[in-house]
Amino acid sequence: MRRRGPVDQLAHLADHPDPKVRRALVWAVENWSSRGTTELLHRLSQDPDATVLEAVESSAPET
Repeated sequence: MRRRGPVDQLAHLADHPDPKVRRALVWAVENWSSRGTTELLHRLSQDPDATVLEAVESSAPET
C-alpha cells in the first residue's frame, strides 16, 4: 500500500552529515506516493555513502 507524507519537510535530511540519517530517510519515504518522493530518492541514489546507495537500490521496485 502506498502512503503519502511530507516530503518537503524531510527533504533537507538528504544533506545531513550522518549517513545513518540519510539511510533512515530512504526507509521512511520509500513507499510514499507523495509528489517529490521519486526526485528525493533519485537524489539519494547519488549519495557518496555505500549504505545509503544500498538502501536506495533495495527500495527500488522490482521490474
